Amino acid sequence: MRLREATALSRRLLTVLGALAVFVPAAGTGHAATTTPEARFMQVVAHQDDDLLFMNPDVHDSIQAGMPSVTVFITAGQITGLGDTDAERARNRQRGIQDAYARMAGVPDADPQDQEEWEGDVWTLSGRQVERFTLKDAPQVQLVFMNLRDGQLGWFVWGDDFVDHTIIPQGSQITRSFTYDTQDVINVLSGMMRHYRPTVVRALDPMPEHRGHADHVGATMFARESAAAYGVPLIQLHYRDYNITDAPVNLAPPAIAQKLSILQHYNTYDPFDPDGRESRLYYRWARGTAWAGRDGSGLPHVFVVRSGRAYAYARDALGQWTGRPRSPTPVGRSRRGSAWSSTPAAGCRSSPGGCPTTPWSPCARPRRAAAGPRPGRTTATRAPVTPSTWAPPWSPVTVTGGCGSSSGTARAV
Repeated sequence: MRLREATALSRRLLTVLGALAVFVPAAGTGHAATTTPEARFMQVVAHQDDDLLFMNPDVHDSIQAGMPSVTVFITAGQITGLGDTDAERARNRQRGIQDAYARMAGVPDADPQDQEEWEGDVWTLSGRQVERFTLKDAPQVQLVFMNLRDGQLGWFVWGDDFVDHTIIPQGSQITRSFTYDTQDVINVLSGMMRHYRPTVVRALDPMPEHRGHADHVGATMFARESAAAYGVPLIQLHYRDYNITDAPVNLAPPAIAQKLSILQHYNTYDPFDPDGRESRLYYRWARGTAWAGRDGSGLPHVFVVRSGRAYAYARDALGQWTGRPRSPTPVGRSRRGSAWSSTPAAGCRSSPGGCPTTPWSPCARPRRAAAGPRPGRTTATRAPVTPSTWAPPWSPVTVTGGCGSSSGTARAV
C-alpha cells in the first residue's frame, strides 16, 4: 500500500531488515538461522551529498539506532564545492559530509574549523588505496572515499571501456593517483563488502525514467555488480533520484526540518539549494505486503530479493526457518550497456510519468560519441526486466505503488 509518511516507513523497514538479519538463513543451508541479530548498512553513492538528498532520513535513523553504517563515495566530487582547485574542492566536500555524519550520530562539533571527530587512515584493497574515516565517539560509523573523478562513472553504463584515475584531495594521506578500470572498481567495492559484511546495501535508482544523473546510475550499477561478485545474499535497497521533486511531499515537518539541518552542515563546504528534495524520500520500487503470507497449513512464508535474486523462506511447525533461491538467475538485474540511452533508440519506448502501461522492449546499446564531453546527466529508457520464475502459494494481492494499483506477488525489501 502507499505510505504517506516516509519517516514511519523507514522505521518499519529498519525493523523488518533487522529481523531478516536475525531469522533468514544463508541460501541453501536448509538449517535455522545462525546470523547475528544486527543489521549492517552500506551506502554506495557517487557524490558526497547523494545520501543526504535521496536516502535521508533512512541513513540518519539507522545511525541513531546504533546500527553499523559505512558510506562509500566512489567519486571525489571535485566539480563542485568550495575551493579553487580539484584537490581543495574534493577535500571540502569530504569535510562537509564528515560534519553531516557526525551530527547524525549525535557527536558534537568541538571545533567548527576542523573535523577532529574523525580518525583517518589509508586502506589498500586490490592494489588501490582509498581513504577511510572512522567517527571516534561512534566507531560503527565510517566513511570511505575512493576519489575517482566526478562526471566519469556514466561510462560504465554506456560501454565496456571504463577507465579513470583518482583525485588526491588536499591534505590526503594518499600521495599518488591510482588508475581504475571496471574490474578494479568491482574488486575494491566487493572487497569492502567482504570486510564490512553488510546485510543491506543502499544505492540510488538503477533505472530512472527521467532526470537521472549518469554518475548516480553508474555508482548503482557498480554496487549491484560488486554485490554479485561478493556472493553473499544481502538486501539491496534503491532510492529515487532527482525526479522525487515530481512527486508529492511525503515527509512530515519534523523530518523535513531534521533532513534540512543535516544538509546545512554539509552546505557549509558545498552550498546549494536542495530544491524541495529535503521534503521527500521515495523508494525505487513500491513497498507492500505481498512478499509475506501463510500457506494452507497456516505456516508463514517470506519472499525476498537479495543480491538481485529471489529467495523463498518458510517456517516449519517447530519454528525453524529454512530457505533457498527460487529463481535461477538474478531478478530484475539490468544488463550493463543495454539499460540506458541518451535518446530512445529503435525498439525503445519512453514512459510518460514513469508509469508504463505495456511491457518494455529492448534498447539498442548506446555508443560513445566520437568526440565531445562525457554526459553528466541523461534521459534514460528502461531496460527489460527478467520476470520471476516462481509464484507464492497464495493468490496475488493488489499493491498500490508509485504508479497506482498493480497486481504483484513479491516485493524487494
